[in-house]
Amino acid sequence: MKQFKMKTIMALLSVLLLLPSVAFADSSQPAPLPGAGDWDTILDSWYTVPAYGEERTPIVYSGGGDIRICVQGINGNNSVRFEIWSDDGAGDSVDDFLLPPATVNNNQDYASDLFCFPKQDARPHVDGSNGVAEFYVKMTSDVENDSVRVILQD
Repeated sequence: MKQFKMKTIMALLSVLLLLPSVAFADSSQPAPLPGAGDWDTILDSWYTVPAYGEERTPIVYSGGGDIRICVQGINGNNSVRFEIWSDDGAGDSVDDFLLPPATVNNNQDYASDLFCFPKQDARPHVDGSNGVAEFYVKMTSDVENDSVRVILQD
């Protein structure tokens, strides 16, 4: 009987040692940025873009490499322009524009499907003491108010 209890206790301890422990995790450190390889989504939200106005996403962070924008839901017979901007973090209004702008001209009578624009190099925009690039997207609609999905991938 003692031998059975000892084996049971040893098996239980072995299982507990194999389980990851979050009790000792350092929550003061930011989560690691996505790595190289597949696309990692760093932003995925819907925005209302006013006719002849501008909407802007919050700032998201990239460790460098390539970045691309994917969009969905542009109303039929509408045109929406998307611009990726690099925030320099200096607190001023002088940010860097990543060329070229991306425009969706939806000539259909229905909302557009998901579409991804060609990738752009994010490495030149990695700056500052944090070693990451800060990006946001500006959107303008040419015809009417529109609700669009914006996905930014790193």
